[in-house]
Amino acid sequence: MTKSKKRENNLSPKDFLRTVKSQALKLYQKRVSSLEKSLVNQHFELLKLSTVPRELTEGDIGAIIVPTGGGPVAVHEAVGIWKKLSKRQTLKPIIIPSGKIGVSKLVVDRIGPGVTARVMAEQLVEYGIPRDAVILDDKSTDTYEVAQNTGRILKERRIKNVVAVVETVHTPRFLATFIKENPEVWLFTLSVSVDKYHMGTITDDVAGFPYDYATRVSEVASMHFYSEKGIGPTDVHGVMKYLEGLLHGHPDRLNYYRKIYEKVSSEWDATHSVVLSRASRLRHR
Repeated sequence: MTKSKKRENNLSPKDFLRTVKSQALKLYQKRVSSLEKSLVNQHFELLKLSTVPRELTEGDIGAIIVPTGGGPVAVHEAVGIWKKLSKRQTLKPIIIPSGKIGVSKLVVDRIGPGVTARVMAEQLVEYGIPRDAVILDDKSTDTYEVAQNTGRILKERRIKNVVAVVETVHTPRFLATFIKENPEVWLFTLSVSVDKYHMGTITDDVAGFPYDYATRVSEVASMHFYSEKGIGPTDVHGVMKYLEGLLHGHPDRLNYYRKIYEKVSSEWDATHSVVLSRASRLRHR
């Protein structure tokens, strides 16, 4: 037995999985272009730019949005947030599980629906959330529709401050899409990691598998494509403009986001035209 094999045999399951992920990533990176690597880097920076903790809000949180991509993990987080907020503030927030099919339109015909908003609504009630606090959106089939339909619910109830519990990989595009459709709403985010591989461990280091690496490429390519078309998400410059308004009372935090923006915006602008020319392939990885 070789020394490397002996070392692998002595690893804990968690360390062994991390080693396998690292090896898979190295093999995958050899096959991808410099443009795809840039898009992955952009995703990491956009994720930082899109993670706005609810502690920065200056008023009560009126709603918690839970898009279906986060699944049961997002449901658990939403329940915890609701219970904490219900103790701290006079206004008890509503929870809006949102999504008709629970998975991407690209795969629903092949694998069927995922964890839909209706399923999530029942889970929320089972975990102790009052039924009248759960407002269901079971019409949305993509991020753009989620932003529109949840925004309509918020406008009807005159809710200004919102927390969204979103799958990590999807957070940048969700925030960029939501604020484009609902610029008057202050959105705070919590990213959750999902065990896509059912291995008993969350994929927090999401670039560790080729699937997650490709998904990040697809997510950022879609942001470039749809922001140019004028539908769906705003671009990185629109995100920063929104943050300037949201965080004007938090100069230290705003400076943190400005530094991230300076880094990612230059890479965004440098790759934008190339991404658009290759958008079809990049968006459907």
